Amino acid sequence: SLTHALYGAYRDMLMRDRHPVAFVFIEIDPTLVDVNVHPSKAEVRFRNQSKIHDLVQDAIREGLRAQGIPAAGATGPIGRVEAVREALSTYLGSQTGRSGAVDSGTPSRYYGRRKSDAGTAPLHFDNGQRREAPVDFQIQTTALPGHDLFPIAQVHDSFIIAQSNEGMAIVDQHAAHERVLFEKLQDQYSTSTVEIQNLLVTDQLQLGPAQSGLLSEHLLEMIKLGFIVEDFGSGTFMIKAVPALIVGADYKKLLLDILDEVSVHGKSRKIDELSKDILSVMACHPAIKVHRSLSRQEMDALLIDLFKCRMPHTCPHGRPTIIRFSMEEIKKMFKRT
Repeated sequence: SLTHALYGAYRDMLMRDRHPVAFVFIEIDPTLVDVNVHPSKAEVRFRNQSKIHDLVQDAIREGLRAQGIPAAGATGPIGRVEAVREALSTYLGSQTGRSGAVDSGTPSRYYGRRKSDAGTAPLHFDNGQRREAPVDFQIQTTALPGHDLFPIAQVHDSFIIAQSNEGMAIVDQHAAHERVLFEKLQDQYSTSTVEIQNLLVTDQLQLGPAQSGLLSEHLLEMIKLGFIVEDFGSGTFMIKAVPALIVGADYKKLLLDILDEVSVHGKSRKIDELSKDILSVMACHPAIKVHRSLSRQEMDALLIDLFKCRMPHTCPHGRPTIIRFSMEEIKKMFKRT
């Protein structure tokens, strides 16, 4: 139960085949623990296991969020031992957490456009007007609201280089946008308010027997995800509406990927049980990709939205969104003292 709680707390913060390590201390009334369930006392049983499970999971997750700890392995040039020592030092110290508050009056944003997308609408996150970057602009010397980063440039139209209070940071623009979209979808899904965009012309989807049966079984649950699909029989389905956040993405491919997720985890499991995995897939499809040029204002907006997120340091799949380098680390790279 405690191991499950630990993995649950790290669920969208670790990449596949990575495992969390923790020292968990629980103060509890001894009468609420049964120590006689194992001959060698290798296991104990809590009287209210589900409550303990949820308390431990919530405590670990809140601790990670408060410390702003990124995904495992995202420690840059610092060695593993040094990283553990630094994490313990931070935990035992009295550092003030970074505020996540952002001015609610921040303008609406658009994020990026491919160089080959001339004449097409850029991928957008919210409604609003896109602000073009001036050709000649001054590098700002103060951080954006809600965090300590301000963007300076892009590397190969794929990674954002930003200056921080302690040094510099590299931001994976795709992973960052994935996190933003994932939490927005997560919030909408949990309240059954996923925004739907009706298609002007219904789109036909032809499936084989196995996928056809799987989709037919989950048509009602697909509505909660934002897909309105009608079964015409003989493996033919008509897509009438899709989630508003994925407009412009390949929603046919997305539907097939969702069906793959359901198939891999077992047909008997409900969509609700797989919501995290499915929403991760949904966030990945429309997220800005590598080799997409972003204006200065778009980089600003993406970072502001990222730091509004509950877990800004990893994408939904556990990959890091930000790698930070302190001035001390940078100097060490150049053999400075």
